[in-house]
Amino acid sequence: MIDNQQPIFQFDLRRTAILSKYIEAWGAPLYRKVANKGAQRIEVYCFTPPDSIITRYATVGVSDFEYPDAMPANWEFLLVTPGDDSDKMIDEVFGYIFDIMAYSRVNNVKLKVGLALDESPIAPISWKARGILIDEPRGEPEFLEKIHYRNQCISLFWLVPIHKAEYDSIVRSGLGEFDAADQASEWSLADPWRDSLI
Repeated sequence: MIDNQQPIFQFDLRRTAILSKYIEAWGAPLYRKVANKGAQRIEVYCFTPPDSIITRYATVGVSDFEYPDAMPANWEFLLVTPGDDSDKMIDEVFGYIFDIMAYSRVNNVKLKVGLALDESPIAPISWKARGILIDEPRGEPEFLEKIHYRNQCISLFWLVPIHKAEYDSIVRSGLGEFDAADQASEWSLADPWRDSLI
């Protein structure tokens, strides 16, 4: 019997192409959260490899969106936190990633490396760094930087939690001051509980 549910079938193919790369890099995910809005489906997967001291959250389906000008969202999201997150924290992070995705769509924000988003009340409550910097997935396997699905080249954008002072610096003068402060710091950018670098 031929499967005539084409949108579902197409999403299954997209998921296979993207998720297989994640699994190659980090092993099998531990959790998944799904959001549906009309025909749109977004999935966020949580990866905590046994030999790792960090938890990764990565999306599937953000790239299956077109803006009103018919330009596709050629990206998926990666968010990294230190250590094993509690169940409550995992739910908060899942929700935060969905909110960032929704914000970019509602406000027609074309995301790119170097773009900073101001502090938000929707960030997890305990985080000290409540803004977001869009960056390349530093420290991850090179094959994750660009994922190919059909004729689409999908970037994996690292969502880096940043402080208000860091956001202001990036908006005012670009990434120079922030990158220099990062190089001089012992903090991990993945740690949303770190002090501000600026």
